[in-house]
Amino acid sequence: MINTMARPAPSASSEHLEKIIKGLRAVVPVSSLEAALQRNQLAVWPKTQRVPLAAVRQLVTELAEEQQEPWLLVRAFSHLNYTQTFLAGTYLGNARTLRDAINLSRRYIQQNSDLASLALKQHGGLASIVVTANPAAQASEQQLLAVFMR
Repeated sequence: MINTMARPAPSASSEHLEKIIKGLRAVVPVSSLEAALQRNQLAVWPKTQRVPLAAVRQLVTELAEEQQEPWLLVRAFSHLNYTQTFLAGTYLGNARTLRDAINLSRRYIQQNSDLASLALKQHGGLASIVVTANPAAQASEQQLLAVFMR
């Protein structure tokens, strides 16, 4: 029997959108950011609702083209303060070990953005992350790089 139920569209939490906007505020003029948020209907997003990832991708793509900055999201994320308190408010807040963080990242990326698949490889006392980008998600390449550039 084939399951014909449609999969829900990829989405992100409203907190994820807030962090992206916070980073973008550091690298995009306020008027441009506000106009793009309005165009993409993200200016006043309810905290109780998940955000369609397509809208977030469109926002970042528009701003990157407008600013003529292909690495806009990477630059934006570099302005965020990656303290333990900040990370506790993200999906990584439940990670207790490196393996937990990688497994949570793998699950998050696959479920929420379809950017890539992650795998943890351990060799004795060393561990490495293998990232395999999804070629169908080219518009989200910046977000993938932003996740791993820090």
